[in-house]
Amino acid sequence: MEAALETIKQYFHAGGNGLKKTYVEKSPELSKLKYTLSLYSQSTDALIKTFVTTQHTQVHNEIGIRITPSEKVWPERGSGAEKSIGEAQIQIDMVPPGKDKIHKVNIRVIAVNDMKWQTSGMFRPFVELNMIGPLLTAQKRKFTTKSKNNSWTAKYNETFQFILGKESPDCYELQVTVKDYCFGRANRVVGVAVVQLRDVADRKSCVCWCPLGRTIQKDETGVTVMRILSQRVADEVAKDFVKLKDETRPVEEGR
Repeated sequence: MEAALETIKQYFHAGGNGLKKTYVEKSPELSKLKYTLSLYSQSTDALIKTFVTTQHTQVHNEIGIRITPSEKVWPERGSGAEKSIGEAQIQIDMVPPGKDKIHKVNIRVIAVNDMKWQTSGMFRPFVELNMIGPLLTAQKRKFTTKSKNNSWTAKYNETFQFILGKESPDCYELQVTVKDYCFGRANRVVGVAVVQLRDVADRKSCVCWCPLGRTIQKDETGVTVMRILSQRVADEVAKDFVKLKDETRPVEEGR
Protein backbone atom coordinates (compact mmCIF):
# COMPACT_ATOMS: atom_id res chain seq x y z
CA MET A 1 0.00 0.00 0.00
CA GLU A 2 2.83 2.39 0.86
CA ALA A 3 4.47 1.66 -2.49
CA ALA A 4 1.21 2.42 -4.30
CA LEU A 5 0.82 5.73 -2.44
CA GLU A 6 4.42 6.66 -3.26
CA THR A 7 3.72 5.99 -6.95
CA ILE A 8 0.68 8.26 -6.78
CA LYS A 9 2.72 11.04 -5.17
CA GLN A 10 5.43 10.72 -7.82
CA TYR A 11 2.80 10.83 -10.56
CA PHE A 12 1.34 14.14 -9.37
CA HIS A 13 4.83 15.56 -8.71
CA ALA A 14 5.72 14.71 -12.33
CA GLY A 15 9.46 15.06 -11.85
CA GLY A 16 9.12 18.66 -10.71
CA ASN A 17 6.70 19.72 -13.45
CA GLY A 18 3.55 19.02 -11.44
CA LEU A 19 2.47 19.66 -7.86
CA LYS A 20 5.02 20.27 -5.14
CA LYS A 21 5.80 17.19 -3.06
CA THR A 22 4.97 18.95 0.21
CA TYR A 23 1.58 20.01 -1.17
CA VAL A 24 0.74 16.46 -2.24
CA GLU A 25 1.90 14.92 1.03
CA LYS A 26 -0.15 17.35 3.13
CA SER A 27 -3.25 17.31 0.95
CA PRO A 28 -6.48 16.12 2.64
CA GLU A 29 -7.27 14.06 -0.45
CA LEU A 30 -4.14 11.93 0.03
CA SER A 31 -4.86 11.51 3.74
CA LYS A 32 -8.39 10.42 2.92
CA LEU A 33 -7.13 7.94 0.32
CA LYS A 34 -4.57 6.54 2.75
CA TYR A 35 -7.24 6.03 5.43
CA THR A 36 -9.66 4.40 2.99
CA LEU A 37 -7.01 2.01 1.70
CA SER A 38 -6.04 1.10 5.27
CA LEU A 39 -9.64 0.02 5.90
CA TYR A 40 -9.48 -2.48 3.04
CA SER A 41 -6.64 -4.32 4.78
CA GLN A 42 -8.46 -4.67 8.11
CA SER A 43 -10.14 -7.82 9.42
CA THR A 44 -13.93 -8.06 9.64
CA ASP A 45 -13.79 -7.64 13.43
CA ALA A 46 -11.62 -4.53 13.12
CA LEU A 47 -13.96 -3.01 10.52
CA ILE A 48 -17.04 -3.64 12.67
CA LYS A 49 -15.23 -2.07 15.62
CA THR A 50 -14.39 0.94 13.44
CA PHE A 51 -18.05 1.25 12.45
CA VAL A 52 -19.31 1.11 16.05
CA THR A 53 -16.75 3.59 17.35
CA THR A 54 -17.28 6.14 14.56
CA GLN A 55 -21.01 5.96 13.75
CA HIS A 56 -22.65 7.87 16.58
CA THR A 57 -25.68 9.27 14.72
CA GLN A 58 -27.27 6.22 13.12
CA VAL A 59 -30.92 6.92 14.01
CA HIS A 60 -32.53 10.38 14.26
CA ASN A 61 -28.96 11.81 14.44
CA GLU A 62 -28.83 10.28 17.93
CA ILE A 63 -31.50 12.74 19.07
CA GLY A 64 -34.21 11.40 21.28
CA ILE A 65 -32.82 8.47 23.28
CA ARG A 66 -33.64 9.17 26.90
CA ILE A 67 -32.23 7.20 29.83
CA THR A 68 -33.87 6.72 33.24
CA PRO A 69 -32.89 4.62 36.29
CA SER A 70 -35.88 2.29 35.92
CA GLU A 71 -39.09 1.75 33.97
CA LYS A 72 -41.06 3.38 36.80
CA VAL A 73 -39.24 6.66 36.20
CA TRP A 74 -40.59 8.26 33.03
CA PRO A 75 -38.49 10.75 31.06
CA GLU A 76 -39.13 14.38 31.92
CA ARG A 77 -39.19 15.49 28.29
CA GLY A 78 -40.28 14.27 24.89
CA SER A 79 -37.86 12.57 22.56
CA GLY A 80 -37.55 15.55 20.24
CA ALA A 81 -37.12 13.15 17.33
CA GLU A 82 -38.90 14.21 14.17
CA LYS A 83 -41.35 11.77 12.57
CA SER A 84 -40.92 9.10 15.23
CA ILE A 85 -42.73 5.89 14.28
CA GLY A 86 -42.73 4.33 17.73
CA GLU A 87 -40.59 4.04 20.83
CA ALA A 88 -38.80 0.96 22.19
CA GLN A 89 -38.43 0.68 25.95
CA ILE A 90 -35.34 -1.39 26.78
CA GLN A 91 -33.72 -2.16 30.15
CA ILE A 92 -29.95 -2.70 30.04
CA ASP A 93 -28.07 -4.33 32.92
CA MET A 94 -24.28 -4.45 32.66
CA VAL A 95 -22.88 -7.57 34.38
CA PRO A 96 -19.50 -6.85 36.05
CA PRO A 97 -16.74 -9.05 34.58
CA GLY A 98 -15.45 -11.84 36.83
CA LYS A 99 -11.99 -13.36 37.02
CA ASP A 100 -12.28 -14.39 33.38
CA LYS A 101 -12.69 -10.69 32.45
CA ILE A 102 -15.64 -11.59 30.22
CA HIS A 103 -18.21 -8.80 29.83
CA LYS A 104 -21.90 -9.72 29.75
CA VAL A 105 -25.03 -7.65 29.36
CA ASN A 106 -28.65 -8.48 30.14
CA ILE A 107 -31.29 -6.90 27.93
CA ARG A 108 -34.96 -6.79 28.90
CA VAL A 109 -37.42 -5.78 26.23
CA ILE A 110 -40.11 -4.01 28.22
CA ALA A 111 -42.40 -2.65 25.50
CA VAL A 112 -42.71 -0.85 22.20
CA ASN A 113 -45.06 2.12 22.42
CA ASP A 114 -47.19 4.03 19.93
CA MET A 115 -46.13 2.25 16.74
CA LYS A 116 -47.11 3.89 13.47
CA TRP A 117 -47.97 1.08 11.06
CA GLN A 118 -50.75 0.68 8.53
CA THR A 119 -51.82 -2.79 7.48
CA SER A 120 -54.79 -4.44 5.83
CA GLY A 121 -54.22 -7.67 7.76
CA MET A 122 -53.16 -8.70 11.24
CA PHE A 123 -50.29 -6.74 12.81
CA ARG A 124 -47.95 -9.03 14.75
CA PRO A 125 -45.01 -6.95 16.02
CA PHE A 126 -41.96 -8.54 17.61
CA VAL A 127 -38.54 -7.22 18.63
CA GLU A 128 -35.23 -8.46 17.23
CA LEU A 129 -32.10 -7.69 19.25
CA ASN A 130 -28.66 -7.81 17.65
CA MET A 131 -25.39 -7.21 19.48
CA ILE A 132 -22.81 -5.70 17.15
CA GLY A 133 -19.09 -5.54 17.82
CA PRO A 134 -15.79 -7.41 17.47
CA LEU A 135 -14.98 -11.00 18.45
CA LEU A 136 -18.57 -12.25 18.61
CA THR A 137 -18.25 -15.05 16.03
CA ALA A 138 -18.54 -17.78 18.67
CA GLN A 139 -21.30 -16.02 20.63
CA LYS A 140 -25.04 -15.78 20.09
CA ARG A 141 -25.56 -12.39 18.51
CA LYS A 142 -29.33 -12.33 17.94
CA PHE A 143 -32.44 -12.84 20.07
CA THR A 144 -36.10 -12.28 19.24
CA THR A 145 -39.17 -11.81 21.39
CA LYS A 146 -42.52 -13.46 20.82
CA SER A 147 -44.92 -11.59 18.55
CA LYS A 148 -48.05 -9.78 19.76
CA ASN A 149 -51.36 -9.75 17.91
CA ASN A 150 -52.73 -6.40 16.72
CA SER A 151 -50.88 -4.40 19.38
CA TRP A 152 -49.68 -0.94 18.40
CA THR A 153 -48.42 -0.56 21.98
CA ALA A 154 -47.02 -3.98 22.82
CA LYS A 155 -45.67 -5.18 26.18
CA TYR A 156 -43.06 -7.98 26.10
CA ASN A 157 -41.12 -8.24 29.39
CA GLU A 158 -38.60 -10.71 27.94
CA THR A 159 -34.95 -10.88 29.02
CA PHE A 160 -31.88 -12.07 27.10
CA GLN A 161 -28.16 -12.22 27.89
CA PHE A 162 -25.35 -11.35 25.48
CA ILE A 163 -21.72 -12.37 26.10
CA LEU A 164 -19.40 -9.68 24.78
CA GLY A 165 -15.94 -11.08 25.45
CA LYS A 166 -12.91 -9.24 26.77
CA GLU A 167 -13.17 -6.09 24.63
CA SER A 168 -14.38 -2.88 26.25
CA PRO A 169 -18.18 -2.37 26.12
CA ASP A 170 -17.38 0.88 24.25
CA CYS A 171 -16.78 -1.27 21.15
CA TYR A 172 -20.33 -2.67 21.09
CA GLU A 173 -23.82 -1.48 20.24
CA LEU A 174 -27.28 -2.97 20.51
CA GLN A 175 -29.47 -2.72 17.43
CA VAL A 176 -33.18 -2.94 18.22
CA THR A 177 -35.36 -3.75 15.23
CA VAL A 178 -39.14 -3.94 15.49
CA LYS A 179 -40.67 -6.13 12.80
CA ASP A 180 -44.11 -7.25 11.68
CA TYR A 181 -44.25 -11.05 11.61
CA CYS A 182 -45.51 -12.24 8.24
CA PHE A 183 -46.31 -15.92 7.63
CA GLY A 184 -45.09 -17.16 4.26
CA ARG A 185 -43.04 -14.08 3.37
CA ALA A 186 -40.27 -11.91 4.76
CA ASN A 187 -40.97 -10.05 7.99
CA ARG A 188 -41.23 -6.30 7.50
CA VAL A 189 -39.26 -3.67 9.37
CA VAL A 190 -41.45 -1.34 11.43
CA GLY A 191 -38.56 0.67 12.85
CA VAL A 192 -35.02 0.51 14.18
CA ALA A 193 -33.01 1.98 17.07
CA VAL A 194 -29.37 1.74 18.13
CA VAL A 195 -28.03 1.96 21.69
CA GLN A 196 -24.26 2.26 21.98
CA LEU A 197 -23.04 0.60 25.16
CA ARG A 198 -20.52 3.39 25.75
CA ASP A 199 -23.51 5.57 26.67
CA VAL A 200 -24.79 3.21 29.38
CA ALA A 201 -21.76 1.20 30.56
CA ASP A 202 -21.20 3.32 33.68
CA ARG A 203 -24.83 3.14 34.79
CA LYS A 204 -24.86 -0.62 35.58
CA SER A 205 -28.65 -0.68 35.16
CA CYS A 206 -30.92 1.71 33.28
CA VAL A 207 -33.89 1.94 30.94
CA CYS A 208 -33.49 3.42 27.47
CA TRP A 209 -36.45 5.03 25.72
CA CYS A 210 -35.51 4.78 22.05
CA PRO A 211 -37.47 6.49 19.25
CA LEU A 212 -37.62 4.26 16.19
CA GLY A 213 -36.28 5.40 12.85
CA ARG A 214 -36.88 4.12 9.33
CA THR A 215 -33.31 3.10 8.53
CA ILE A 216 -29.68 3.33 9.63
CA GLN A 217 -27.79 6.51 8.70
CA LYS A 218 -24.06 6.36 7.93
CA ASP A 219 -21.32 8.87 7.25
CA GLU A 220 -18.55 8.39 4.69
CA THR A 221 -16.53 6.04 6.92
CA GLY A 222 -19.63 3.96 7.61
CA VAL A 223 -20.45 3.69 3.92
CA THR A 224 -16.86 2.62 3.15
CA VAL A 225 -16.94 -0.08 5.84
CA MET A 226 -20.25 -1.35 4.46
CA ARG A 227 -18.85 -1.42 0.92
CA ILE A 228 -15.80 -3.42 2.00
CA LEU A 229 -17.75 -5.93 4.08
CA SER A 230 -20.36 -6.43 1.35
CA GLN A 231 -17.59 -7.88 -0.83
CA ARG A 232 -16.73 -10.57 1.74
CA VAL A 233 -19.43 -12.95 0.55
CA ALA A 234 -17.91 -16.02 2.26
CA ASP A 235 -17.80 -14.31 5.67
CA GLU A 236 -21.05 -14.94 7.58
CA VAL A 237 -20.34 -12.24 10.19
CA ALA A 238 -19.74 -9.66 7.46
CA LYS A 239 -22.88 -10.73 5.59
CA ASP A 240 -25.03 -10.52 8.74
CA PHE A 241 -23.64 -7.08 9.57
CA VAL A 242 -24.32 -5.65 6.11
CA LYS A 243 -27.84 -7.08 6.10
CA LEU A 244 -28.57 -5.54 9.50
CA LYS A 245 -27.34 -2.08 8.58
CA ASP A 246 -29.20 -2.16 5.25
CA GLU A 247 -32.63 -3.02 6.67
CA THR A 248 -35.21 -0.34 5.92
CA ARG A 249 -38.86 0.24 6.69
CA PRO A 250 -40.86 -0.34 3.47
CA VAL A 251 -42.69 2.61 1.94
CA GLU A 252 -45.88 0.57 1.58
CA GLU A 253 -45.69 -0.50 5.27
CA GLY A 254 -47.86 -3.55 5.91
CA ARG A 255 -50.22 -3.18 2.98
